[in-house]
Amino acid sequence: MNIIGQTVFLFCLCAAIAATAFPARALAEFSGKYYTEEDVVIPPRYAYAAPFSQGFAAVSERNRCDIGDCYFITPEGAFAFTKKRFLGKPQNVVFQEAKSFSEGLAAVKLDASYGYINTQGEMIIEPQFRDAFPFENGKALVSLGWDGPWFFIDASGQKIVSLGEYVDKPHFDGNPFFEPYGKPVFADGRACFYQREPESRKKLYGFMNEQGEAIIPPSYSSAIAFSE
Repeated sequence: MNIIGQTVFLFCLCAAIAATAFPARALAEFSGKYYTEEDVVIPPRYAYAAPFSQGFAAVSERNRCDIGDCYFITPEGAFAFTKKRFLGKPQNVVFQEAKSFSEGLAAVKLDASYGYINTQGEMIIEPQFRDAFPFENGKALVSLGWDGPWFFIDASGQKIVSLGEYVDKPHFDGNPFFEPYGKPVFADGRACFYQREPESRKKLYGFMNEQGEAIIPPSYSSAIAFSE
């Protein structure tokens, strides 16, 4: 074994010993904060875990929560939702994808479509959307396909706002990590969005109001959100 191999072996060995002897500390190093074992409420067992929201956290035993086997847990680490079986023990409710709760509802994916469940695990809005975002101020942005149409729904699933002429295929810079389908961020009643020119594909920015109307058409090469 050469010097590089010996170094890698010793590093892995030390890491394994540290994780065995100090599991909470080893886990916490990823966040830059140290904890004692007494601080660990739910032992590390998930490959993915979202922050708790309204008493629930979406977790997965895979490294992401959008590729199947996603479910919600309680602050004690127990399965949040179960369903009765005809025979046998209750079955844990698992989704293809699960997003955090907001305003009492969470977007979940079943059979490649999104719907919304409530905090009792009941499907309140049946799966029918190609994409769906969390509720905010009583409405949520959803789409029926990759290219739309996009519109806002209320907590009963009814369409309340259709996006206007300039934003029938909206792209938002609200979350750069999920561009081009980031969630619109409203400030002072306006959200910045962009569309691409058909030929050059250059971004042109404009602003929409909370009714989905383009109050400032996309005509700027750059733009910063309004600030109250």
